[in-house]
Amino acid sequence: MTNFNYEKIKKQLEEKFGELISIITVTDGDSTYTGEMYGNDECFDIGHGFYQYLLTTEGVYKCYYDFDVNDEDSWENIDYDKADNIVLANLDAEGDLF
Repeated sequence: MTNFNYEKIKKQLEEKFGELISIITVTDGDSTYTGEMYGNDECFDIGHGFYQYLLTTEGVYKCYYDFDVNDEDSWENIDYDKADNIVLANLDAEGDLF
């Protein structure tokens, strides 16, 4: 990942979301990553759905979770250890996430 600066991205995530949710190991069936999870219930990508950010020493990823967002019980039962898809987040030319 070019222009990746762990401390810079960590600061951006903390400014946007506050304290990290947890230090967690996440798998999507193909890959496993350990890092710091950030996000809230407003993290959605059109066409991809709900995600949380996972900051590792190698990069920052979006962990996507597939569930019925209209079912309140679904929100409480998300298994953050098991993402449906994990993708590398895009950074701009200056290495900024936002």
